[in-house]
Amino acid sequence: METKLLLFGLVVLVMFVGFCGCNETSIDEAPFLTLPDGTIVTGDIEQITIIEHTINKTRLMTWNERQQIWKMQNGTIQEYNDVYHEVTYSKNYEVPWDLNITGIDTNLSRRKAIYLSFIEPHEEAWIQDERIPIPPFTAYSHFYALTPPQEWKWESDGRFPYPEHGAFVVYNLSLDDHPIWNVRGVATNNGTTLLPSVKICVNFYNETGTWLATETYTGRDLYPDVTWEFTVSYSGEHTEEISTISFNIDI
Repeated sequence: METKLLLFGLVVLVMFVGFCGCNETSIDEAPFLTLPDGTIVTGDIEQITIIEHTINKTRLMTWNERQQIWKMQNGTIQEYNDVYHEVTYSKNYEVPWDLNITGIDTNLSRRKAIYLSFIEPHEEAWIQDERIPIPPFTAYSHFYALTPPQEWKWESDGRFPYPEHGAFVVYNLSLDDHPIWNVRGVATNNGTTLLPSVKICVNFYNETGTWLATETYTGRDLYPDVTWEFTVSYSGEHTEEISTISFNIDI
């Protein structure tokens, strides 16, 4: 969920000076403007304009996958040691902070929505089929989703010239508790000269206006009237305290 965060006006501006690491100027000399959502921009604001921006709070969703492979003959699974096997590995994906994964063992509609949104975006990849062979030591209800079987002719060993089937079983789905902040924006060069380098500092503050961290985007060879997108991410210390941001532009 995209959320635009409001700042604390001049309080945040005062806290900003001396922290960004871009052009440090005194408060009396620093020009600034306030964006429509209240976010303060300081620095070279006559040359560079931030047209729009969003800030997103995310986290990592992690899960395990089993790639199961087996053989069929006359509709019967040939479960021999050298026929049935599986490969297990872990994956993760960045998801919205407020994503709800509770009850996915029994809530099929929620399982399907999460599966199609973040794991496999194709409707035909979703299936719940208990006929897919699952080892007896694994509870089926613990699995999140199954991709449909795929068939290949597999005769490499010469002993089992039957179609080989495969499926991905997704399980152990969980959400990390560490926030990740992503600031995305659009900026333009209002000047008449080529800018070899432009730094956009994003300062992060807590709810009282105390500076917590700074991350910087650097653009290269920006021609007059050019518009470009920028992204800054922060996942370091104090991410759980972040409430507001400000920008500082340095050319």
